[in-house]
Amino acid sequence: MAFTSRTLCLLVIMLALCQAAVARPISDLTGPSPVAKSILSTFKDLGSLSDTLRSTAESVTVYNAGWRGYKISGGVLVIAQRVEKAIQQLEDAGSADETALSDDDAKLVIPVLSKFVQIHSLAMDAVIEKHGLVTLVPYVEGIRQALLNVEQSLFDFADSVERRIPTQEIRSAADDQFGALGVKLHECIATYEEPLLNAATVLASH
Repeated sequence: MAFTSRTLCLLVIMLALCQAAVARPISDLTGPSPVAKSILSTFKDLGSLSDTLRSTAESVTVYNAGWRGYKISGGVLVIAQRVEKAIQQLEDAGSADETALSDDDAKLVIPVLSKFVQIHSLAMDAVIEKHGLVTLVPYVEGIRQALLNVEQSLFDFADSVERRIPTQEIRSAADDQFGALGVKLHECIATYEEPLLNAATVLASH
């Protein structure tokens, strides 16, 4: 009788565990989909690259503007290249319908996207602030062209990501973040389209 009771108890416990597992969403058991992981990884990488760009821009002085201007141009291009790589990864994964994100995965994307937008906006602010010093060296046009590349790449990436978000509410949240990113990028591009500042004026202010 003792053996029977013990066996019955074990069976009850096993059934309870099985029911708990079945009740959990599939996403809880497997984690984010490969496509979601790719998108999350992209935003984290872009955040890191943007933070490096911010640090480079903030360190520009009248004495190192030549070298730092070159580094800013290169840093912006690296961001564009990372976005282009992400776009290709999504295309290789399949169509938007075939690789649509679950609601749970889509919800994971928004805070990571938001964090990247914050970091990138700070980087753009730093690049804008140092525009005057960078005009002292021949890298203004290179930076402007690199910014245009980033703008187009991010526009394409935003479209690719949003087409994979099934819920309108989450898609709208992503669109708002990408929109804010676009506004800041446009502001930076417009700054670097301005005529070169008078070198004496720039030097006098620094």
